[in-house]
Amino acid sequence: MQYYFLIILVTIIFSACKKRGDSIPPTIEITAPAYMTGYQVFDFVHVDAIVRDESHLQAITIDIQNQNFNNVIPSISVPITSNPQEVSESLHLNDIHLESGVYYVKVWASDGYNDRSVFREITVTGVPLSINNMFVISTPVSNEQAWSLFTSGSLVPFYTFESEYGGAAVNSYFQYLYTMGAETDDLVAYHPVIVDTLWRKKNLGNPPLSYYKKLLEGPQGRIFVTTTTGLVLSYGQSGTIGVQINAPMSYQPDDLFIWNDRVIVEQKHPSTNAHVMGIYFNNGGYLDRSVSTGNDIVSWEVRSNDELYVFSNDPSNQAHMQIYEYAGNLFWEPHGLPAGKVNATYSVSSDEVIIAHELGLYKYIYSSNSLLQIEAGYNFEKLLDDKVNHVLWCVENNQLFSYDYNGNQLSQTIHSDLIRDIHILYNK
Repeated sequence: MQYYFLIILVTIIFSACKKRGDSIPPTIEITAPAYMTGYQVFDFVHVDAIVRDESHLQAITIDIQNQNFNNVIPSISVPITSNPQEVSESLHLNDIHLESGVYYVKVWASDGYNDRSVFREITVTGVPLSINNMFVISTPVSNEQAWSLFTSGSLVPFYTFESEYGGAAVNSYFQYLYTMGAETDDLVAYHPVIVDTLWRKKNLGNPPLSYYKKLLEGPQGRIFVTTTTGLVLSYGQSGTIGVQINAPMSYQPDDLFIWNDRVIVEQKHPSTNAHVMGIYFNNGGYLDRSVSTGNDIVSWEVRSNDELYVFSNDPSNQAHMQIYEYAGNLFWEPHGLPAGKVNATYSVSSDEVIIAHELGLYKYIYSSNSLLQIEAGYNFEKLLDDKVNHVLWCVENNQLFSYDYNGNQLSQTIHSDLIRDIHILYNK
């Protein structure tokens, strides 16, 4: 008995020493796809490979990664039934948000002590951006939001939501519609086709003020809301809170902008009328920096990775255009604006911005530091860019206009009611 025990013990020790001395990783040979094979989003990528190890195989996975070597679809774990192991799997490129470019098929294998990865480059062509619907929102009756479809130059009733108008938004990333109340009604996410409720966030109330203030569609399908209780909240696909930002004591957050993984928040003091622009980390909601401004901020546009155009109105309703420099945390004014208010803006490029002023449409060109009036006689309250057709939609009262970026009017449509908002729901 002792003899057999000794044999078993020696065998175990020898096996353990052999494993600890294993320094040879598995070998991987990818036989398909071929180098730089082209695919379309929603295609299947078929992967064939042979994986072997001199002792045994413990794990094999297949991934598709972007150029930052991040997985873009879920990994596949390959069942190991032999050594060498023949691999034959298909991965579905089922993410409509994949952009055109070079990607990598990655086959990874481990013997429990060593691992190896082998990559094969492929190309993927993304789904072209297209428009699903364009919505025009009005409030013909108190506590109702009437949404219409704008199609082929005509307005067609879509759906009437039982909600006061605090705001409205669309989410192209997840294909959602949102209505937001003000004093009493909730923030609600809807399916864009069957219009059933996907999730709801209670209006907590803050009388005599409205509770909800502003609503913004952010990156990666998140939406951001501001409240008069000093909060900025972001919500994801299922309605869970992603980030929470707290405004300084006694300040109320108002307008929002997302820039360089930062959330920029205009914050107002209700009694002193002081304004602070706070810049917060998008991940975690912590304050990065802040700067005081005496003006009511209307909009921001990206000038560069370090600079923003900031458009605002001072207490006497005079419009201003400033450049905010992140590195120095300061404002400077490149060019004055005509007498009157600014209502909205749109950035054609980092060098050109279209400005909706109460005297008409203006175009500012940074490289020449010039301001040109490209349309007079209209006081547009809202601007919306059509990213597919490269058209600028403009709203004045109950009228909807379209322009090219040079200020040439393309169309005019009259709504029966005051237009409160316009949104475009894209396919992704």
